[in-house]
Amino acid sequence: MVKTEATYYYQWFGVDPPEFEPLITTMANITSAAQFLSQNYRNIPFVMGENVSRVNMQQGLGFGYSAWTPGPDSDNGNQGPGIWDPYYAFPFAADFIDGATDLQVVPILQQEKLVAYAGYESERLSKLVIINLEVWNTTNFSPRPSREVKFQVPSNMAKAKVENLTAPGADVGEDITWVGTSRTYKSMGLPAQVIHDTEIISAVHQSLAVNVQ
Repeated sequence: MVKTEATYYYQWFGVDPPEFEPLITTMANITSAAQFLSQNYRNIPFVMGENVSRVNMQQGLGFGYSAWTPGPDSDNGNQGPGIWDPYYAFPFAADFIDGATDLQVVPILQQEKLVAYAGYESERLSKLVIINLEVWNTTNFSPRPSREVKFQVPSNMAKAKVENLTAPGADVGEDITWVGTSRTYKSMGLPAQVIHDTEIISAVHQSLAVNVQ
């Protein structure tokens, strides 16, 4: 049972500006596989997005999308062991869920390079997440762009804590921080505070304004 679907983009480098390719082919392959199972193997349950307690990501030595690497990989110039930039998605997602048993996630903004989701607990807004898909590299000569995103919030939400997942650029795998903390092989994957970029903002006329880079 597929309850929700959200398109995301492959970010291709080596071209200027970087190109975004919607993940249409993969979604079509998933749909085709689901149809094949339902038609030929009806005794096999095929469930996505419901009662899922754990998710395993594809990993491999030298894979750019691996969360970590256990050792060196001479074929890819990786000295290892180490923690790679995709790892930060795990504590980011874990903190968003934060042990909630009744969290409801609703997409509230879906643009080509900017998406946002609202999290509700007991039918009350408890958190917002904004994901910036704009590619910016440290080799760019222009200043890093930023934009202000505004959200209407309930009258009883006077303030909000803003936490950031950020990096110097999309082309680097170091100096990445979530809530001002960095995770490395040296720290054994544990968070080490390196900057203090969490801030408290106030709602103005039931509106929260967040700066996104």
